[in-house]
Amino acid sequence: MPANDYQPPVAKLLAIGRPKGTRGKWFDYVEAYGFTQEHVPDLIRLASEEDLDWQDDEGYAPIHAYRTLGQLKAESAIAPLISLLSDDDSDWYMEDLPVVFGIIGPACIPALTYYLVY
Repeated sequence: MPANDYQPPVAKLLAIGRPKGTRGKWFDYVEAYGFTQEHVPDLIRLASEEDLDWQDDEGYAPIHAYRTLGQLKAESAIAPLISLLSDDDSDWYMEDLPVVFGIIGPACIPALTYYLVY
């Protein structure tokens, strides 16, 4: 999906640039931008976006999106986020996604167990 197809507040994540914060001490996207469960489908789509330019601020938008999904405890995002683990070229994914799964909580355990075993 082209970056200009996202609607606010999801579209705001395209302009933030390089993420700050470490190990779950992240910017509070939910409070700052008013994200709710209704934004989860667009956030999942943005978190899975592969065609953004990492040389530009919008290239970091998927990171902001999956961090937001964690803060929303979006259980419907578990499987799409697990699929990101296959992108072992991204240190961001390997460092952040375990934190995101921890924030979402125990609902992640069956899907992560399946991923690890099979």
